[in-house]
Amino acid sequence: MNKAEQLIAKSALPVGGGAIAWPFTVAEAAHYATLLNQVIIPSIGVLIALVTLLIKLRVWWRGSRFAKEESGRVRARWWVGGSAAAVIALGLPMTAKWEGLENQAYWDAHGQVWTVCLGETEGVQQGDNYSDAECLGMFKERWAEFHREMLACVPEMAEAPAEVQAAVTSWSYNVGIGAACKSTLTKHLRRSEWREACNQLPRWRRAGGQVLRGLVNRRADEQALCLSGL
Repeated sequence: MNKAEQLIAKSALPVGGGAIAWPFTVAEAAHYATLLNQVIIPSIGVLIALVTLLIKLRVWWRGSRFAKEESGRVRARWWVGGSAAAVIALGLPMTAKWEGLENQAYWDAHGQVWTVCLGETEGVQQGDNYSDAECLGMFKERWAEFHREMLACVPEMAEAPAEVQAAVTSWSYNVGIGAACKSTLTKHLRRSEWREACNQLPRWRRAGGQVLRGLVNRRADEQALCLSGL
């Protein structure tokens, strides 16, 4: 007789000198006590632990998009996921369209800075030359960096539609993070006033103190993208 058969035999109800065979068996009280202590109670404990874990994970997930620095400043974390991918997919073509591609470093008379590739200015010197592939790689990295810096400057922007984030990042890529973070547009973002923020874009049409047709057109394009997500 194997263990299973022994278990059935022990739990069978004696009737007239014999036992009722499976499935017509009635377990002894000790069997139910064992079942309660070894199976049911531990299972309930595991279930409670799982529910507690899920609640904690939900709280962590909702708060994990932001982190508090030692200075007390709240910054947005960078998530490589669907929303970030959507922002990049919308924003890269928009910015590239207006920046244009220059493989050889040139002097930007309006910005008073050496520029190369798709509007790159950081560390650029006269005589710098890059291939198309190098320019594209540099552009993607820098654009993502601008998006991260805008999220650090305005954590609330993480809640904005992808179109708003893409348009604002394209704008900041052009005007610079310093100017962007101090702007009225950013104040609207902090109050989650997406439409008002989008409507601030056309104001940024000057360079060197003059209104430039190219900037007027660029801001109109960025504003249209921004509003399309509302």
